[in-house]
Amino acid sequence: MLPSMIQFARPLVLIGLPLAAGLGWWRRRRRGTALGPRPQPLRWTAAGLLVIALAAPELRCGREPSAVVLLDASASQGRAADGQGDVPDGWQLQRIRFAAGVETPGAPLDRTATALAPPLELLAALTPAPTAAIIVTDGRFTDAESLEPLLKRVAARGTAFLWVPRAGEGADARVAGMTGTVGAGGRVDLTVTVQADAAMTRTLTVGWNTDSTPIEIRQLPLEPGKPATVDLTAAPAEGQPLWLWAELVEDDLLTANNRMVLPVRSPTPTVLALAPQGAVVPAVPAGWAVHPAGFEAAPAEASALLAYDAVAVVDASGEALSAEQRAALAGYVKLGG
Repeated sequence: MLPSMIQFARPLVLIGLPLAAGLGWWRRRRRGTALGPRPQPLRWTAAGLLVIALAAPELRCGREPSAVVLLDASASQGRAADGQGDVPDGWQLQRIRFAAGVETPGAPLDRTATALAPPLELLAALTPAPTAAIIVTDGRFTDAESLEPLLKRVAARGTAFLWVPRAGEGADARVAGMTGTVGAGGRVDLTVTVQADAAMTRTLTVGWNTDSTPIEIRQLPLEPGKPATVDLTAAPAEGQPLWLWAELVEDDLLTANNRMVLPVRSPTPTVLALAPQGAVVPAVPAGWAVHPAGFEAAPAEASALLAYDAVAVVDASGEALSAEQRAALAGYVKLGG
């Protein structure tokens, strides 16, 4: 229990109590030695209580109440909570971010785990003990088995706990980049880069566009902020369009960034020139090959367009290409064409 004391909102009212008693004694004194009947204790007690009530007594804590907000900032939370909110009048508030340890000035916070013991040890050492501890977390502690003695130790000092559940957004892994060069015999030297927000192991698969069977499967141990790269050489089959895909098998926070496609540039770049009959074929750099086609022959799938290093659309109105053909061109650009 906190030490407490009684304070009066209108303490000057209390001055009236001894003044009234003194005035009554003085008036009776002037009447002579016969002081009259003895005063009734009940009447004087009631009068005293009335004066005290008019003085508005209040019970106040002997020191200001304080609260410590423990904010779970581990990778499973995604974006860490900031713990901002209204502070009750008269309360002191301290915010502490924790993950694998407690955040300290000038040192990055290790977000690979969620350990509650370090901030609890800090609570147990604070003097005086805080009135309350507010813990904002998803509750997925990596040290849950060892917490009971620490929780009892902090509670024994008079600190009350308030748990605020927060659904974590989850950690994310992604294919961050792909680069490839064509070597002798059409072989492609490929490099795939994978990144993650937390420590995890993911399965990376790599393959050609015409075959859903991966040509490479790797188990990648990932650490936050440390990109992992995979280097390999891939040889396409005869006549195969030159583009590759890399994909992380397991789903996570954002599945849209788990896959990337790389058009592989051939030694002789080709341009698909979509134009009406009789139109002038555009000029291309030396060494490039031009494949002319009418609007009606334009592919309706982005994967077919990836066989070309560039696509030139000549004198096309909004009605020259179908909605499917326009969507294929948009997909081609998104995939790197």
